Amino acid sequence: MADQVLIIDMLARGPGKRLSTIDVLGAGPRTIAGVLEKHGLTPRVVPGELFFENPRVSRGYSSLFISGMSSDLKGAARAIRLWRRHSRGIVVAGGPMAQDAERMLKLGADLVVVGEAEATLDELLSMGFPQEKPDPDELAGVRGIAFWGHGKIIYTGPRPRLMGEELSRYWASTRVIEDYPGYWYMRVYVEVVRGCSNVRVPRPPVPGVRVRPRPGCAYCSVVALWGPSRSMGVERVVREVRGLVDAGVRRIVLSGPDILDYGRERLFPTGWATDPEEPPPNLEVLEKLFKDLYRIPEVASGEVVLMAENTKPTTVTPEAARLLGYYLEGTPIHMGLETGDERLLEAMARPGDLSTALRAVRLLRENGLRPYVYLIYGLPGQDGESIRRTLGLVGELEKLGVEKITLYRFTPLPSTAYEDLEPGDPNDPWNKALIDRVRDYNMRAKEGLVGARLNVLIVGRRGRDLIAYPLKHGPVIVLELPRHPRGRNPLGRRAKVVVTGIEGDRIVRGRVVKLGRRVYRPSRWEKTRLEGGVGGE
Repeated sequence: MADQVLIIDMLARGPGKRLSTIDVLGAGPRTIAGVLEKHGLTPRVVPGELFFENPRVSRGYSSLFISGMSSDLKGAARAIRLWRRHSRGIVVAGGPMAQDAERMLKLGADLVVVGEAEATLDELLSMGFPQEKPDPDELAGVRGIAFWGHGKIIYTGPRPRLMGEELSRYWASTRVIEDYPGYWYMRVYVEVVRGCSNVRVPRPPVPGVRVRPRPGCAYCSVVALWGPSRSMGVERVVREVRGLVDAGVRRIVLSGPDILDYGRERLFPTGWATDPEEPPPNLEVLEKLFKDLYRIPEVASGEVVLMAENTKPTTVTPEAARLLGYYLEGTPIHMGLETGDERLLEAMARPGDLSTALRAVRLLRENGLRPYVYLIYGLPGQDGESIRRTLGLVGELEKLGVEKITLYRFTPLPSTAYEDLEPGDPNDPWNKALIDRVRDYNMRAKEGLVGARLNVLIVGRRGRDLIAYPLKHGPVIVLELPRHPRGRNPLGRRAKVVVTGIEGDRIVRGRVVKLGRRVYRPSRWEKTRLEGGVGGE
């Protein structure tokens, strides 16, 4: 068991469970697993909530890797404490939470990987890690890590970022997707773009407020973590999607800060995409990616649905919108507008103004996509006039038929321009007005779904009802338990349903029109429990 590695996926699990977006599986832990597999190891992944439910699953493993976001530090600390009860094995931490490497080390990690992990782990594994922990003097020669050495914390400095061709030498594991309970119905993220092309530097939102001179949108840490945007190779992406489809995944999200940045770095002499507006998207390369993905039979037939995660307003040209609509018709795509106050947008270094953003929303809608819009309340410099303008923006989005607005509370993140500023106050009367307006908006937007027929996956129960997720994403659907002459169990099946009513701003009710074939796949952890084993034992 000396080479058994357990990876805890703590991403967006905060205190130890998913509070939202519970049907999302990020790419980070699978990327780490892929590097370990490259060196002949056979890691397992365990979601944080499953680990906390039964910490015994970690017994028999020799080392622990934890991947989490800045908001997941409490959960990571708890996981380390539980691990230390029975093991002295090495603990490695990474992901966005590694930006606070000192804190992670004080919480009990032995080593923290800061920034991109692939090349760093590759070098460490070549040194015999984690079976053998190199001495501090050896570790000091590895860029991109922090660790305890000679009684103090040592940070070896940033490692040069991988360029596109170098990135494509590493493969995210598709084997470990089967470690996730429910993976067959979840939205599985496949990284296609890393980093962001918006490297502009924000300025103070109002006089007298000090901000850090860091590139990228003022509230976002993507550029600090991953740098300017670079693309994964077409072959790498297709290979990963093919492997996920073979494992039984049915919903795949092409992930990155902007799908329309895919291949754009080739249009810059430096090989880095560092302008969010010019030149326009590299549609030739992006279309090659889509065409090759649609050569996968299950994608071409619609058995597997492809979606894209995000785009920026400034990259949505008419030609780009047509391309996305042709290959991703009927699926959502997210776009950050953040506020209706142009003054705040400019201070935050957001790419494009409001007219550009509204034009992008209209183009996406006209080409058969479902734009979802992000807004933020409690932004630094916000006042009553800012909220009034944002409320007006909500009205404009309603006219354009936006299906959903996601409203976030401003939260200062490490390594951002606004990291030292105060978070938004949900009890502020102006913020409450915006919160209520968005909740009402989302409720009324759901009313437009009544009567719609959707293809879904039936994933579980809620009392006597069934729970279903739309294949092309959308609100959770609560279904009455159908009666069928043959008594077929509806759980784990595809189905066609009709939306019959609204239950909340995130939930609708529906009725099964046609029950399809069973697509359920048990995870390895579920198989282990059925077979009576635990963890690596």
